[in-house]
Amino acid sequence: MTTLYQEAYDKVMELSPADRVRLIRQVHSDLISKDGSKPRTRSIREFSGFADGFWIDIDAYLAEERDSWH
Repeated sequence: MTTLYQEAYDKVMELSPADRVRLIRQVHSDLISKDGSKPRTRSIREFSGFADGFWIDIDAYLAEERDSWH
């Protein structure tokens, strides 16, 4: 049994990539206009501390890599 969702998905997948993007934008626009909300913009300040612990000491990393070659 094929659901309406599956049928719609299958039809969308027949579209070209550009038309799929166009369709997504249109559906998104329609959803926003119906619920009255606007897309939320982000402040760069929200990302403060986001990558804590992610960064490494590049000099130490390179020295370790070079030492492993010997």
